[in-house]
Amino acid sequence: MFVFTKEMANILRQIREKAGLSQREVALRMGIKSKSGRSFIAQLEIGRIKNPTLRTIFDYLHACGASASREFFTKLETIDFQNRHKQVIAQIKLQEGKEKKKIERDVAWFEAGIKYPRKITQKPLSTKKQEEMAIEFAKYRIKIEKVEAEVHKILCDFAPGTYSFPFYKDCARAFFSALVKYYGKDQKKLNKKLTEIIQLGKSNGLKENILLRIKEKVVSVFKSQIGKN
Repeated sequence: MFVFTKEMANILRQIREKAGLSQREVALRMGIKSKSGRSFIAQLEIGRIKNPTLRTIFDYLHACGASASREFFTKLETIDFQNRHKQVIAQIKLQEGKEKKKIERDVAWFEAGIKYPRKITQKPLSTKKQEEMAIEFAKYRIKIEKVEAEVHKILCDFAPGTYSFPFYKDCARAFFSALVKYYGKDQKKLNKKLTEIIQLGKSNGLKENILLRIKEKVVSVFKSQIGKN
């Protein structure tokens, strides 16, 4: 069932104004020649027309120009994405602060990635599945934010050069992911994975003593988070 919302009505008005048309001109192009034509368009644009037909919407868009339909659905898709993003953020209850903005940004990027898959052949996920994945990612991002903050302190103390900070933080995230996957399940694989991350970091020019310090801190933060759950 087609449900006409105020967001849709507002988009229609924006498209008409962008096309440089008056409400009366749009009405005439739609074939509404009566004096009430302008009034009908005005009511439509503020959402006062209850459940207009799809034919009416498409006639309106056609009256506004060849690209109007594409613009309408593109804007509608953007609004839908923003609304679902707000729902995800509301469920994870972030505390105010600069970290909140960072997490909201990263969650939005993640949502965009799962909504618009890179592979054309990849089957689109349902809206519900997208929301579930976004919430799980948000929870992970909150946890990793604490890890990154602690790692940043270590890097400032050791001062290896700010250019290298992102690479050390990549290793910290890799340590954390390994802990999530293997901690309490397979200690042998966990130790092997942690060692591999250190060796990979060293091969890329990172210092072993800093990597070991970061590993210890990540393990400590991870265990403290488990204790809170």
